[in-house]
Amino acid sequence: MADTENHAIRIIDLSTRTVKTLAGTGKQAQRHNIEGKNVDLNSPWDLVLKDDLLYIAMAGPHQVWVMHLETAALEPYAGSGREDIIDAPRLQAAMAQPSGISTDGTKLKMFGKPGRRWTGSTLDAEAMGLKRAHEPTDAHWMRVPLEALKRALSSVEHATRSIE
Repeated sequence: MADTENHAIRIIDLSTRTVKTLAGTGKQAQRHNIEGKNVDLNSPWDLVLKDDLLYIAMAGPHQVWVMHLETAALEPYAGSGREDIIDAPRLQAAMAQPSGISTDGTKLKMFGKPGRRWTGSTLDAEAMGLKRAHEPTDAHWMRVPLEALKRALSSVEHATRSIE
């Protein structure tokens, strides 16, 4: 789970009612383009898992990061850190607050400020460039029935109290 407010990535196990921090220190990162283990994050909004790589839509630094689950190392995957809309090779592209991310197994799709969407050409890090998608987008993928959201939040709240 992307814990935006606390700048962390959490693992929630509803069966054991536990919450574990996978990444982030709870402090908001003040810089972008940092890498390593146990680094500060800056507003992670969404996650997508592909094999042993966890891609993170990081709205704060206007980037997508990747976490290598075998080593717990984090690094920027796409975006220069500049808030703008610029098509370019993945680390030079500029994005505006990426807040959603998905994959079809070969491509990453990133969603940002309303109406902004970028499509990565491939998950191959060397070949990937970012390009704005020109077809209209709507945020239906973000809509969750209110009752389902309330139940999920209640479970997380209860689990969090259990481990404090």
